[in-house]
Amino acid sequence: MALSYSLGTSGNGDNSTSTSDLGLMSKVYFPIKRYNISPYAGLGISYLWSDTYNSDTDYSTTTWDIPVYLGISWFVGPGSLDFGLQINNNNTIFMVGYTFSPSKLLKK
Repeated sequence: MALSYSLGTSGNGDNSTSTSDLGLMSKVYFPIKRYNISPYAGLGISYLWSDTYNSDTDYSTTTWDIPVYLGISWFVGPGSLDFGLQINNNNTIFMVGYTFSPSKLLKK
């Protein structure tokens, strides 16, 4: 189980949108030790809010979302390089990240 938060902006000075989401996610990993990888699948729940500003009006929206997570982790160094998709009602996001493993960092 992991807590997540993201913040993003798009547009220019006259027309712009700021979006944020706060959520919980859980993933199940399927390790393949021979190749040092671990595909995963998971679900989450997020609360999203968006503020849109343009020359005519400003408005805010909020909603709940249940994203699906699919991807693969490649174990490198004291953690894993992660490639994945976050799929929800409005769009699909490609994510790349690195997850540190505290137990591997503390080993000597």
